[in-house]
Amino acid sequence: MRAGEERAFLLNYRRHGSPLWQSNAARNAAQLLDGTVAYWRDWIGQCAYDGPYGAMVRRSALALKLLDYAPTGAIVAAPTASLPEAIGGERNWDYRYSWLRDTAFTLYALYGLGYRREGEAFLDWIVEVARGDPARLQVLYGVAGEREIAEHELPHLEGYRGSRPVRIGNGAYDQRQLDIYGEVLDCAFLFHKHGGAISGELWDFLRRIVGHVCAVWAEPDDGIWEVRNGPRHFVYSKALCWVAVDRAIKLAQRAGLPADLDAWTRTRAAIREELLREGYNAEVGAFTQSYGETALDAAALAILLRQVLPRRPADAVHGGPHRRGPGRERPALPVPPGRGGRRPGGRRGDLHDVLLLAGRLLRRDGPDRRGAGAVRAPARPRQRRRPLRRATRPRHRPAPGQLPAGVHPRRPDQRRPHPRP
Repeated sequence: MRAGEERAFLLNYRRHGSPLWQSNAARNAAQLLDGTVAYWRDWIGQCAYDGPYGAMVRRSALALKLLDYAPTGAIVAAPTASLPEAIGGERNWDYRYSWLRDTAFTLYALYGLGYRREGEAFLDWIVEVARGDPARLQVLYGVAGEREIAEHELPHLEGYRGSRPVRIGNGAYDQRQLDIYGEVLDCAFLFHKHGGAISGELWDFLRRIVGHVCAVWAEPDDGIWEVRNGPRHFVYSKALCWVAVDRAIKLAQRAGLPADLDAWTRTRAAIREELLREGYNAEVGAFTQSYGETALDAAALAILLRQVLPRRPADAVHGGPHRRGPGRERPALPVPPGRGGRRPGGRRGDLHDVLLLAGRLLRRDGPDRRGAGAVRAPARPRQRRRPLRRATRPRHRPAPGQLPAGVHPRRPDQRRPHPRP
């Protein structure tokens, strides 16, 4: 082929293309390409975001939309498998499945950009895969609703840059994680808040979820981090059980839906009371990962972000004032051991979304509301400023009139004057 030429070809997997398609390959390929371009331009054209970094936000929205499996409404956590958290480490997981929690996070972003259809498709899919029974809800599913996602290691593969083992499947599919109910109810609540209609079938399912939460919220589970060393009373799980009941109460009140509000209100109060009593460690001065422990957990940010508690200093969640050191200007946000085995070896990777959530929280509730200024990548070591050489050091300070208009020398202790109205 030469520059400017086009060729159409048909790529098949385990079956032959139809003779009709092959005979019109060029025309069919052009039609498919034009239709694909038109679809994506139309979709991104509906983005309602009008703020800073618009191009980056829209590009990120396209990346999220690419995780959406249109035939069912499932949204995968990531299109990757066995990419390591750290090169050479063994925390290599298969994320090509739909986690209810990760999907909820994706939908929060899409709701904020003006997209509602994806949330409606996902909620319909959840009702279908659970068959109306909240006890059947799993942590994750295959994109077509597969329930068994057995985890296997492939020892014959080297892995990315020698990062072994290579895994396919994910053994967390049969874990018990009570927070998923809060994720689903919060997703439905925000769907309605952004103009979506709650159907009778969906509300019946959501009511059954709340009834199930009222029955099991006091039991231990495996937690958001999918640790494999036994169930515990994780603070995040309790907080999201509170979210499940709270969002159902608000949905019923806002939409005039039938509900046992008295029983739900009592359960909501009981969850919060226990969370404050057992989840907060006075010696540490923060909420911990689970009851009776001192280990901190970045997931505790949800206590404020999901409005489980009224606004209060963020230090109560991530453990005291920002801990700083040389080249470190972000709050310390501990993350517990990750998935895989009891304590898989290798260095853990940073969770950038946790840092962004911390920035949002600090901007809203922090003592100085520094927001993104307080949460950023580790700064480079400051280099000492060398004095100017004698040959280049100015001998005389220029008079104010010699500087550009509006620029005047001032002492470091002087504040920048406010612009005139």
